[in-house]
Amino acid sequence: IANFVGVTSALLGSIPEDLVEQTGLDGYYPRGGFKRFRSGEYGYTVLLPKEWVADTAVELAKATRRTKMLDYSMKKSGGGVIPDAGKMFLYYFE
Repeated sequence: IANFVGVTSALLGSIPEDLVEQTGLDGYYPRGGFKRFRSGEYGYTVLLPKEWVADTAVELAKATRRTKMLDYSMKKSGGGVIPDAGKMFLYYFE
């Protein structure tokens, strides 16, 4: 379902916030000018302005790390922790 002319966001604004949070729709469609980021890995949520965009490099690094876990070549992979936030929400578009 698309957020055509903000209709979905307007509908979400009329539903109680706890219900919208439970469904997870506020992660896809802004509600009251904010979208919710959920960390599947660490279990926290953050409300962010709807104009902010995540840094795709962080997600790409995490996806690469997950695919290396499937590598059965028996060699140890180095590497540290990949942060959830890194440069995550530094981009702001008007």
